[in-house]
Amino acid sequence: MKKSLIFVFFVSLAMAAAANPPQAAPNKRESGRHVRIQPPVYASSGQFDHNRKPVNPAAMTPEMRSKFEAARKRRFEIMVLIGAYKIMPEDQKAALKAEILKRIDEDFQAMVANQKERIAKAEADLQRFRKELSDRENRKQELIERELDRLLKMPAYNGRRNKGPENSK
Repeated sequence: MKKSLIFVFFVSLAMAAAANPPQAAPNKRESGRHVRIQPPVYASSGQFDHNRKPVNPAAMTPEMRSKFEAARKRRFEIMVLIGAYKIMPEDQKAALKAEILKRIDEDFQAMVANQKERIAKAEADLQRFRKELSDRENRKQELIERELDRLLKMPAYNGRRNKGPENSK
């Protein structure tokens, strides 16, 4: 009874913390200790690339934003449970470990589904690009003639880049 009560306490603590994850402080010094959640080992190589620009949440579509927030919430819940696991007595860790493994499995499945969606979108884009290229190749002569017409309609080139004071003489 006592073991299950402690387990329920830690799980409810994790749920409460996950429901209200901490917001980023405006200044690192004001936030106290800054702990960065590392990417999971099953993350794709580009997903957590620290050399690329950070994702601007304001530029995300609502669907992308909800997926981003759900992934962040899952990782935060896992980290809270890991913190509880580390301080829990050895004889009570088994149930919490099972819960952590379940959460990691859910996070893994969500990440795989997201990667499959990205692959499907990339394949659709690739098919569209191939179709456009094929169409341009089929219309090659027409496009070349249109480009020639466009260039012939442009004003004559006078050999100068701009008409600044030094070129006006």
